[in-house]
Amino acid sequence: MTRLQIMAYTPSDTNEDDVTWGVGYTEEKLYDIIQKARKDYPRHNITLYFENGRVRTYEPLHREMQYI
Repeated sequence: MTRLQIMAYTPSDTNEDDVTWGVGYTEEKLYDIIQKARKDYPRHNITLYFENGRVRTYEPLHREMQYI
């Protein structure tokens, strides 16, 4: 089983907390883990830190836009 560190953060100044957690995964379950993290934190950027040194960042699924 391979280890993965997940960080969910908001780049803007909001009241939402940044969250990080570790998880073990197999290749078959990696997509499900990413989808669950994005679903649980739809307004956060999701960054994945893989055990082999790879890093991957996903944009928020939903972002409230404000127009001036």
